[in-house]
Parts: sequence; structure tokens; C-alpha cells
Amino acid sequence: MSQLPRFELAVLLFAGAIVGCAPKNTPPAEAVAAPEARPSAADEISAPSEAGRPVTGPALGEPAESATEPAAAATDGKPASAPQGIAVDEPHPQTPPAAGADVQLIPREVLFGNPDKASARISPDGTQLSFLAPLDGVLNVFVAPIDDPGAAKPVTDDKYRGIRAYFWAFDSQHLLYIQDKGGDEDWHVYSVDLTPGETKDLTPIDKVNAQVVGLSEKFPAEILIGLNDRDARYHDIHRVNIASGERQLVQQNPDFASFVTDDDYQVRFATKYLPDGGMQLYEPDGEGGWKEFEKIPFEDTLTTGTLG
Repeated sequence: MSQLPRFELAVLLFAGAIVGCAPKNTPPAEAVAAPEARPSAADEISAPSEAGRPVTGPALGEPAESATEPAAAATDGKPASAPQGIAVDEPHPQTPPAAGADVQLIPREVLFGNPDKASARISPDGTQLSFLAPLDGVLNVFVAPIDDPGAAKPVTDDKYRGIRAYFWAFDSQHLLYIQDKGGDEDWHVYSVDLTPGETKDLTPIDKVNAQVVGLSEKFPAEILIGLNDRDARYHDIHRVNIASGERQLVQQNPDFASFVTDDDYQVRFATKYLPDGGMQLYEPDGEGGWKEFEKIPFEDTLTTGTLG
């Protein structure tokens, strides 16, 4: 036997190994290596590709999964069955409502109408119960004995926008609420005397936005109210008699956003917003001026407040 170059010998040995590993019914190597002859699915075997990587397929004699079988199965109108043990969801077509069907909508009054009752409160002496309820379709304040809510009677008679915010005075004889006119946001503070059933405007000033600053059980006949009648930008604090409406200036506001008062109706702090969105707290310096007390950074302004 003539000597073969080492490269040709290695090729022959590689081909022989493949032929030796093939099943007995494997066709001759010439048929596998035939140029440009693509075997059918039934004739594919493991053989080296031109790049030396195997191209795998079923051996001869084994059933081949032809690409035409799923299509043939689908032609009879039935989907191919799933492998055993695997659940397949069947399609559930939704049936649309019949044309002209009567679809019930949520009544607008349910979403936007007045509540039956809201904002229930107990008087400071614990003898009376108050709440908001519609009177001729407009929210008003009702009051009843604490042990007989069914005997409630209206104590206000608003006929336009309705009352949304109210509270008890510490004398348990007066109710206080705020209201504007026709949505002009010129809010006034009103006092209701429950015995005669009379309502009094405690801030009878045009173009004013009144604010309730504080109440104290130490002064049940008076209330602190902020009024911007001097300068529309700033609210001065006034001490107002609930029954008569007489008022006395407590603190003039130079340029603060708000004030904090105590139960003695003394101004303890003032607040001012800073250019960076934070807030600066000031306290009286004892000489008619103010000094810095605490700076609240921007990220804490919504979650920080005064207590006491």
C-alpha cells in the first residue's frame, strides 16, 4: 500500500468512523456525500456538513415528522391535539350584546349628587349632634339631641351653593360655617345662634377672603379670623366676638404666608415660603419683630407641621 499524505489519511479515517457509526441500513457514503443532492426528510441521517458540523435528522427506518403533516391535520377543521399531559385552553368567543339592548347606566345623582348625611359632629358639651343633609336639594346644617337623631331640624337655610364646612363653637350654643356667594371665593364666616335660630355674618366686608385661624376652649365666645381687607395679599389676625361680631386686631401681617396661634390666642409662629420651595418658620423676638426659628427643606414641607 502506497503511503498517503497525512491529511488525506485523516479524512479517510473520519469518514470511516461516520460510516461505522451509522445504522446498518445507512446508504453508501457516496449517496450521502453526493454534491447538491438534498435528501428528503425520510433519508436524512447524521452527516458532516461542509463546515465539519453535523446536520442531524432521523435515521432511515424511523418515522419522520413531515412539515406537511400539521397542515394536513388542520385541513379537516380540527386543531392538532396537544401532547398528553398538557392542557390547552379552548377558545371562548364573547357574545356581544344584542343590538338595541337596554344597558342600564349609573344615575348621575349617584355619582355627583348630595349625600344623604355627612360631616357628623358632636357639640363640645356632648348634648347635641349635628350633620349636613339636603334641605330642598341644598346641603344645610341639621341639629338633633344626641339621644334622638331622628328629631334633627335644620338650623341654616342656604338656598344656593350649599354648606360644605362648619364646626361648633366651644360654647355649644353657636355653630360656625364659611360660605361665599355664587363661587366668587370671597369667603365669609357666619355664626348661627341655635336658641333664636339667627345667622350672623361675622365678616360683613366686600371683596374679602376670610379664614378661620383658631378657636380655644379658654375663650368660648370668641374666634380668631384672618382678614385681607387691608391688603389683599396678606391676612391680618382679628379676635371676633361670635355673638356680636365685634372684632379687635391681634396681629398685622407684614408679608407672611400664615400664622400659628396657641390656646391663649397668642401668635407663636409665622411662616414664609422660600425661593427653593422650602419654608422658614419665624418666632416673635419680644421687641415687635421676628427672628428665624427653623427652616424646613422643600422635600419635607408637605409632611411637616406644628403641634400644640
